[in-house]
Amino acid sequence: VGDLTNFIIGRREGEIILFPALNITIRILEVRGNRVRISIMAPPEVIIHRQETYDRFQEVPHDHPQP
Repeated sequence: VGDLTNFIIGRREGEIILFPALNITIRILEVRGNRVRISIMAPPEVIIHRQETYDRFQEVPHDHPQP
């Protein structure tokens, strides 16, 4: 994966995080208890996964037909 930088910030509902070089915008839609709803706007070629679904996908043999 190479060198990564860990960037930790706090955001409130309605606030935005920008990745201008990648044309990606993340907006905090709602914070309720320990749950956060976000909106991610990105170009169609940017692949976005939730960690738990990505991990499950990685466990499936890629030569196995998908249902």
